[in-house]
Amino acid sequence: MKRVALGAWVGFACVAWAQQPGGTPGDVFSVTTGGGAEAPALAVQNLYTLAAQITYDPSSGYQQVRANESDWPAETAAQRQWSASMAAHGNDLSQAERSRLVPCAAHLNAAIDAMERGYRIEISQKGNAAAQKSAQGLYAKGRAEFALCRPSDVNQGSKGPAQLPAGAVATGDPDAPDAGAKGFVGSFPGTKNTWGSYCYTYLCENNIWNINPLPTNDPNSVGHSVPAVGDAAVVFRKLSGAQSWVPVHFAIYKGNGMFYQRNGTSSIEIVNSQFFSNYPNAIVRYINPSTGK
Repeated sequence: MKRVALGAWVGFACVAWAQQPGGTPGDVFSVTTGGGAEAPALAVQNLYTLAAQITYDPSSGYQQVRANESDWPAETAAQRQWSASMAAHGNDLSQAERSRLVPCAAHLNAAIDAMERGYRIEISQKGNAAAQKSAQGLYAKGRAEFALCRPSDVNQGSKGPAQLPAGAVATGDPDAPDAGAKGFVGSFPGTKNTWGSYCYTYLCENNIWNINPLPTNDPNSVGHSVPAVGDAAVVFRKLSGAQSWVPVHFAIYKGNGMFYQRNGTSSIEIVNSQFFSNYPNAIVRYINPSTGK
């Protein structure tokens, strides 16, 4: 039985912990469409992001709740989101949407389940060679399941000129270095940052001065796993050889599956949650700037 842990308070200040992702960048979202459940297209994107995280590192986000009870709270929340979204809005999907999203979600759920089972076996039966082989087999199964959900199926409909805000473009902005990367949606030409690297996070210029999550041993204790409009997205990454998770990237959730951010002194960029999944060994948390939770 899974459990979702409560987020803890974290203090803030506007500093640039900025670091570029290792590889091409992507979207996090959470838009409700009525009845409190988010749209299936957005729910499956969130599920994809968390599945990418756990298949990269099964220990990422793991929490020992009690002596005999453990969980991955963010993955559990994403799975519940998907179920709730389908219960509330599944009948609204077109046949084309259903044929893309439902199989993808099934593969992602299977991937998460296999990785969780494998990790529990790995850490609980360290001296058992047969058990360790079983754990590795589950990891292989989980990663194979994840690969069966194509990013194009998840991303379809999440970007494009028809959904861009006024003044934004999908291509052609020379000051948008992430254009063409996974999860990139568009940018606002002519908005190149004049603040320099001190406001890389895009938070300062929006009068969010008090957000500075510190390195932590437990990023899942920071903020919450599902964004609301106005939340700051904080990407924590566990760097090679380090014990702590370090905040390396920030963005602001604007709704409709879109986050605004900058890459250094770039134009304001629009991305979705898969941009964050391209930071190796990373966890994304969302923080309300007013409450710090």
